[in-house]
Parts: sequence; C-alpha cells; structure tokens
Amino acid sequence: MRAGPCAVLAAAMVLAGCAMPGGWFAPDDRVPAFRDAALTTQAAAQRITLGQSSKADVAAALGPAQTIVFDSGYEVWVWRVPEPATAQAKTEFVVLFAPSGLATRMRVRPPPATPPR
Repeated sequence: MRAGPCAVLAAAMVLAGCAMPGGWFAPDDRVPAFRDAALTTQAAAQRITLGQSSKADVAAALGPAQTIVFDSGYEVWVWRVPEPATAQAKTEFVVLFAPSGLATRMRVRPPPATPPR
C-alpha cells in the first residue's frame, strides 16, 4: 500500500506542529528549573564548589539539567530559569564538568535583551 500525497502532507504537518514552540515536545515552562522551585540562580551557585562538587552532588542539589556531552569528556549542564516579568525570557545557569566528573566552571547568563518595538 502506498500513502497518498495528502496523507503524507497531513502526517508532516502533525509532526511539525509537535516540534513547534508550544507543541507536544516543547519544554514545559510550568516545570521549575531546579528541583527546589524556590531556588534562585545565586543560591544554586552557592551549592556548588568548583573543583570539588561531582556530577552526582550537583544533580542531587539542583535536579536534572539539559546536558551536552563532548567527545573530549567534558559536559555542560544547563538550567533555564524563567524570568518573573516574562515567560519568554530565561536566565541560564551553566555548569562545566571536566572529564574527571568535577565541576570546573559555572556562570549565570542573563536573558537576551529584547529590542524596543
């Protein structure tokens, strides 16, 4: 059996809708960035000791993060914290782990400035 062009087009539109902002696979802004919903980025930074905190320590203190693993063994963990003023702008809390599994750097990246309209 062959699917007609209309069936293929309909399937493509459904899948594209799932991937768009607000689609089924979009991140849920109602889910807090950290395990403790009241935790601020500054308080999160105080829970990490560079050169001593392991991935397990950070995961236990902050909760799950979006991760990027590099072939070199380094990992970047990112938490995106919604700003109270707007649901679109997010502050990023970023931690870099060395191949040893210890946190080596962290930073707080403010949301991008919105251009005036």
